[in-house]
Amino acid sequence: MNKSRIYVAWVVYLVVACLCQALFGRFPADAFAFPVNVAIMLLWVIASWVVYRERKPAWLATLLLSPQTTFILLAAFVAVSLIQGFHSTGLSSAWWLVAVIAALLTHLLFVTMRGTRRDRSRLARFLLIHFGVLLAIGGGFWGAPDTRQWRMAVGEKNPTCEAIDSKGRVTYLDHELRLKHFNTELYPDGTPKSHAAKIVIDGKDEATLTVNHPYALSWKDDLYLMGATPQYCIIGWVSQPWKYVQWVGVWMIMAGAVLLFVQGAGHKTIKGGQT
Repeated sequence: MNKSRIYVAWVVYLVVACLCQALFGRFPADAFAFPVNVAIMLLWVIASWVVYRERKPAWLATLLLSPQTTFILLAAFVAVSLIQGFHSTGLSSAWWLVAVIAALLTHLLFVTMRGTRRDRSRLARFLLIHFGVLLAIGGGFWGAPDTRQWRMAVGEKNPTCEAIDSKGRVTYLDHELRLKHFNTELYPDGTPKSHAAKIVIDGKDEATLTVNHPYALSWKDDLYLMGATPQYCIIGWVSQPWKYVQWVGVWMIMAGAVLLFVQGAGHKTIKGGQT
């Protein structure tokens, strides 16, 4: 498969993703919540292994292992990440974003499987870095359908469990929250320096929330201080069961980077015995 066909194949792939966006609107991420996402992920791993091992279809295996694919998908990933970061409404349910990340993960999985079959003197760092990236990106990708976000207006008088999700729907969560005290620390010139809210959970437990310092309500639920008024504070409730998969991936990348620093980049032996 020559280079021009590889470029054409990925252009067609991205065009199809954009057409899906235009025709169908938002990607139906909610339809892939647990256990559907886990089942699809397992089928994806098995299918990738079969295609890689059997090299059938040959064109697909060649496409997913080519260096040109690495450059194309990395460039596309950087582009969609920048668009996602600067877009005010968020684009996590865009077809083209899902298509780019799915293709990048598949390519990375193929490269990782190829790397495990080679005789590498520094195999440990290769596996740590590549599997770490797979877990860090894959945890966010496969776990996105299971991630939930709500906002709550919590006042001092009455405890509440009423929340609004990202689609504006009202729901009732498992814990009641009540604002006990809100404090604003000021600079000498009178401008706000920091905000802190002390809340009561289910009438017994107390927690202090500050900006950018979440409170772990459970193994998957975190509370964030989003804002406040004289009457109540706005609390963000985020449920993210797959965050530990991402954490493991990040720690693996860091460990691989340390090994890379300690061992050095290594040298390739070229014709004539020189390195």
